[in-house]
Amino acid sequence: VQLAGKLQERGHQVWLACRPGSWLAQNSPVPLLFLPYSSEVCPRSIWKLRSFYRRERIPAVHFQARRDLVTAALAGAAPIKSEHSFLDPHRSSLLDWAYRSSRRVLCVSHALARQMSAELSAQTRLDVLPNGIDTRAWPPAPEPRDPDTVTITSTMRLAPRKRPRHLIPMGAALRERTRPGVRLRVVIIGDGPQREKIQRLVHRHRLEDVVTLTGTLERDEIRRW
Repeated sequence: VQLAGKLQERGHQVWLACRPGSWLAQNSPVPLLFLPYSSEVCPRSIWKLRSFYRRERIPAVHFQARRDLVTAALAGAAPIKSEHSFLDPHRSSLLDWAYRSSRRVLCVSHALARQMSAELSAQTRLDVLPNGIDTRAWPPAPEPRDPDTVTITSTMRLAPRKRPRHLIPMGAALRERTRPGVRLRVVIIGDGPQREKIQRLVHRHRLEDVVTLTGTLERDEIRRW
């Protein structure tokens, strides 16, 4: 969403493809293309994307999710794929074909690029583009802190591939190692399909006084934590 908004601010024409009723649909700063995604290989989504891509003569199609990459490749859109995660050894051959069909795969690290280069065909066009940060938006601003409070903050989407549930037993282990008189806080910023599971884990480990689930926050709100 932020990338789309920034591109639009710079004068580019941008659309976001998403499911109707999704978080993206409710928060997008740019026009939307709704795709149903009724299955991993959704013929209707492929047809809609292909028709839209050809009608609007779109020069670049960028995706993050691997399901979206498969959809774009089957639609003939020659996508650009940002890749943040190592390849699953049990992935499908269809996904490997989609990677080979990409115009570029942008890996966030050299380690990831080496793994992809070793496991995918030499036809796959790989580049390394590390995650960036706008230092003007995140200036170091030390503030007085309570020396008897330790705060650990994590910002992520609460989805299985991000493994957020592991933070809860880690928090329980840290509490056991925290000396008396020191308060431990674990702040998890973000939302997603695993939120209810994490809440149950918090209750199971009796960490209600330690763990805070804030939900999705804007950047200014994240800085305050």
